[in-house]
Amino acid sequence: MIYHVRDASTKREPIREKGKITGYQEVEDDAGESDKRLWATESEFGGMLKVMTREGNTLSSLTRDAWDKGQLGTLTRNCPLRASGAHISIVGHITAGELSRYLSATDAVNGFANRFLWVAVRRSKLLPLGGGHPRARNRSLGCSTEEGPWNSARRRDSSSGQMRLWIFGSQSIPG
Repeated sequence: MIYHVRDASTKREPIREKGKITGYQEVEDDAGESDKRLWATESEFGGMLKVMTREGNTLSSLTRDAWDKGQLGTLTRNCPLRASGAHISIVGHITAGELSRYLSATDAVNGFANRFLWVAVRRSKLLPLGGGHPRARNRSLGCSTEEGPWNSARRRDSSSGQMRLWIFGSQSIPG
């Protein structure tokens, strides 16, 4: 995770004149990443939770540090990585059973779990091919979402635009 938002790094190289070292200079070793934003999608979030239970794994503390400070770093490598001003978003997919099985008691109370927005999504019915979506409703959704933040990315003529309208317009948040 740190590698994708890493800062530039330098190393000291000797200045040689006639085979003798006369001094040292800082040379850029890695340019780093200029865009400090990372969107990570973990389709098997349960696997990530299982990895976090291994001895010596720092993923839980790294995730908490990313949330709290945006300052990340490793100390255990020959060439330590650093990231400052990082903004990391994680989207994970997991079933309720996996979550209760793999989220350790420690991670449930140490602040790891409360740094995520947990959302339960249930389908209301099972329809072949997803059922239909009336065109009249599409038009009314287009009017009601005109001022939405996704307006600039929405295309009326493309199938992805129509799908976006369906996603934002037909789902409701369970109460």
